[in-house]
Amino acid sequence: GVGRAAIFLWVRSKRLTVERNVIVGCDRGIALGNPSGSTNFVEGTLHAEDSICRNNVISAGEDAAIELSWVEDVRIYNNSIYRNDADGRGIRAIQKIGVVEIANNLVRGQILIEEEGANPQIHHNVTGELDGYWTDPTSADLRLTEEATDALNGGVQLTDVTEDFAGTPRGARPDVGAWESP
Repeated sequence: GVGRAAIFLWVRSKRLTVERNVIVGCDRGIALGNPSGSTNFVEGTLHAEDSICRNNVISAGEDAAIELSWVEDVRIYNNSIYRNDADGRGIRAIQKIGVVEIANNLVRGQILIEEEGANPQIHHNVTGELDGYWTDPTSADLRLTEEATDALNGGVQLTDVTEDFAGTPRGARPDVGAWESP
């Protein structure tokens, strides 16, 4: 339909935490905001602010796994995203992107910033083909294998992410993605 996301947060959403979800095959996995405005749109009104999206496992559908639009002070941390199309939109920032940090995400696909002049902080992510990184991507089991060498211990410690998808504590050198390896 029109919203197209498994988790769709829109218009004046504040202080949200989206975490530990498994999303399989949805056109969009998580949408923080919407590029089409809204029926109660007021100039300057944000769709999502002061929010975090962390430790989610997304086996993406046709569009973006995580989409951002009309956001401010949003953190996208330690998500594991698998797309059949390794050139596709894993994380997509469309328009009205304020302060945003995208870190420690494992994305089979790309991180795309489509708004001219937007300057989110993007660091410690691993993107691309990532073949062999996942236990069983066809069943959305996105735990890391030994082949995920740049993801294992490849993240940065974040105060907002002290545990992984399963509640396992993250150490001083956390893994990239939703799962922390033993």
